[in-house]
Amino acid sequence: MRITIINQFYIPDLAPTGHLAASLAEHRAAKGDVVTVITSRGGYMGQQAGRSGEEDENPHIIRVWTPALGKKRAYQRLIDYASFYLLTILQTVILPRQDVIISLTTPPFIVIAALLHKLMHPSTRVVLWSMDCYPEVVERAGLLKKNSVLSRLMRWLNTRIFHRLDHLVSLDTAMHTLLTEQYVED
Repeated sequence: MRITIINQFYIPDLAPTGHLAASLAEHRAAKGDVVTVITSRGGYMGQQAGRSGEEDENPHIIRVWTPALGKKRAYQRLIDYASFYLLTILQTVILPRQDVIISLTTPPFIVIAALLHKLMHPSTRVVLWSMDCYPEVVERAGLLKKNSVLSRLMRWLNTRIFHRLDHLVSLDTAMHTLLTEQYVED
């Protein structure tokens, strides 16, 4: 089976999602799957995380360039996210057909790259491995009002995304319930 995992961070970076993605990638590769990981060269704290792997390595690591500005200021994070979105979308578009693409939620909505691959290759299954919920997390942190334009836009986007997923993996039942009640059930 050909599997791609998408997450902005990956080992040796210290981000927990990178370690979870690596555990899954290495497990599936050991089972005989051909695994590709699309991640960033930039690290969680702004440092460089590593280089891309050799083509014949399994898992094969594709590290896309980002400016690696870090998370000190919102605009730095947004610039890193924007470059990761763009280059990841390009990478998924040029990938040969994958059987499964598993997208984590760093950055939020990066699963769109997987869905674009699925548009080109309808037999590809898309799995969202949700580590956080947007816009809920920024609303509850008081950084965004619940009915703001941006909040409504994120909810609209989530509804479109969730109806195109083949599977949703959540951290716990509370997160699963929150996501499915808002974005899956009609």
